[in-house]
Amino acid sequence: MEISNYEFNAGQNESIKKLTHQMMFVGIFLIVLGVLFAVFGVFHLVKENNDFLKFIFDIVIAVVLIIMGLVTINSAKSFKLVVTTEGNDIENLMSALDKMNTWFSIQTMMIVIGILILALGFLNAIGVF
Repeated sequence: MEISNYEFNAGQNESIKKLTHQMMFVGIFLIVLGVLFAVFGVFHLVKENNDFLKFIFDIVIAVVLIIMGLVTINSAKSFKLVVTTEGNDIENLMSALDKMNTWFSIQTMMIVIGILILALGFLNAIGVF
């Protein structure tokens, strides 16, 4: 059965279009937030007695946020192709879903790292090491 030429109907396209707009907003917001963290990092390095640890922390967060924003925007662009092109809806949808998988993989990794840091902090606080 050939489904590569499947086209979503107008209502389905409208739902995907709304998702695309929301994803673009979130992606841009994440990039702006990442840039702000980078600025804070430089501020910590220059103005706060060369606080290198805060600088590194802020820069790492900035890089992660910017990457997340770029992945979100790229995924939104792939979803937009579903709405704006004809004849490749399924292929464009699968490409967008692959990019969303990347987004959630990064989120999963960040959650695991966060839990590990929290656990290490807790163990340190109770005197295990």
